[in-house]
Amino acid sequence: MKDVIIKELQEQIFYGLRTISNDKQIKKNTQDLMQQVHRASGCEMKPPYIICTKEFYQDDGEYQLFVGGMKRYQNLEKLMMLEGTYAVIEVSCKWMQSWYTAIHEAKHYIYHKWMDKTPYVPCHVEYVLFTEKSLGKKPILELYVKLMPNQKTENS
Repeated sequence: MKDVIIKELQEQIFYGLRTISNDKQIKKNTQDLMQQVHRASGCEMKPPYIICTKEFYQDDGEYQLFVGGMKRYQNLEKLMMLEGTYAVIEVSCKWMQSWYTAIHEAKHYIYHKWMDKTPYVPCHVEYVLFTEKSLGKKPILELYVKLMPNQKTENS
């Protein structure tokens, strides 16, 4: 697994569509939203674009799923990604591995191995950024996990 980098990001605005999803439906829901964004904008989804999950509903295993890009179109919703501290890790697919599996492995690494060694806790906002590096024979995307200081660590 590659190194996790901590980045301070400025507020960013994305335009797209959202739905409620879960781990079983995320692949289908993502593809559906990509098609809907394509129809609403009249443009093919080209980098940079994001797939964002936030506001996790722990009891139901559901969360908000947002798919969109940086170009503004009249029929798309606005998503404001707040400025703040993010854990960032590059994700690449191994041979015959799906993006969903690679992203899941990267999330597992951040939450269960890396997070314990830091003064941060997650804020329940994650997004995957597809850029020009996501194209080509060895595609790479970036996983962002919003962080906040761990109150227990600060008060110790």
